[in-house]
Amino acid sequence: MKKFVVIAEAEKMNEERIRTILDSSDRSFDYEIVSRAEHAIELVESRKPDVFVADMNMPMISGTELFFTVEMISPETVRVVMADVTQVDELIAFINNCRIFKLMIKPCRVADDIVKPIERAIAYKELKSRVDQENEAANIGFFSTKQDYEKMQYAWQENLEDYQRVEKVFVELLECNLKLGNPTPKVCEALKEMYTWMIGNYIKIILISSGDYEDCKRMLEDGGKDGRGCSVEMKKVTKEKIAPEVMKKICYISLLMKGFCEGLLYHSNLKLKIESAEKAYILRFLCTLDEAPNEEGEGQLFRIKDPKLRKGLIWGMEKGIDAFGFKSVHFLKEKEVFVNIAVPKC
Repeated sequence: MKKFVVIAEAEKMNEERIRTILDSSDRSFDYEIVSRAEHAIELVESRKPDVFVADMNMPMISGTELFFTVEMISPETVRVVMADVTQVDELIAFINNCRIFKLMIKPCRVADDIVKPIERAIAYKELKSRVDQENEAANIGFFSTKQDYEKMQYAWQENLEDYQRVEKVFVELLECNLKLGNPTPKVCEALKEMYTWMIGNYIKIILISSGDYEDCKRMLEDGGKDGRGCSVEMKKVTKEKIAPEVMKKICYISLLMKGFCEGLLYHSNLKLKIESAEKAYILRFLCTLDEAPNEEGEGQLFRIKDPKLRKGLIWGMEKGIDAFGFKSVHFLKEKEVFVNIAVPKC
């Protein structure tokens, strides 16, 4: 029997996009999409779905109230929230108040944006159900073994720490804006755009992506090869298989470096080598700067002329890297920038 999923989405365009993606994908579940929270609650009450997916901002009822109601009606249903990353402050408040398994970023454009998160939620429910059945049969309590208990506890704690880290980074980036001292509206808007991009990619990579090396490589190397922006070349100089959770961190740090180069410089080439040491992977970045001629024919390195804005963006990138507890080492030699970062293996 196929698993059943309830999806609540009030935005007509996103609802149609989700329906198209699901109907054209090779999925392992049946689903029903509703546009009203009341209808979603009725479905949860009558069908007890395996997974419940809903927008954080449904009309007529707050996201917090909706998810609390679903948890109360059907506690075994795994809950997944959809949100727009531009609403970071609201999202953090929601996560702090609701127990959810996964976060999906809107808008959903491809199968990986919605099918994979749902299937992971189903897999989690099946695991929990199997453990419950084994415990009931053995009559030894909720978890069949101490290892099962510790494994599930660790998974939830890890998610909580990731969300808290997002909150910490966001707060520190806002404080950076204040430290700039009366920035112009143009500077504020540019900083807001960059920081929103950083937080959005943090959520997308750390909390949602698979952590596969080849996927990370494709993400980084796509684009930037048309003579504009930053071209990226990524190479793993080790035969070790990098654990997904570690690869996610490497991918996010690398994406920050790429975004920094594209945002500040006219042209640059970024090369990354991933080397293995005893207790860490060493990320060796080499950014080669290329000048672009201005109207007078003179060479220019920086796309952004305002030094205060450049300082704010550089500071933001460093805080994003430091959020993992890593410290980067920078070297500058003429038009080459070297950055070395150690990422612990566990």
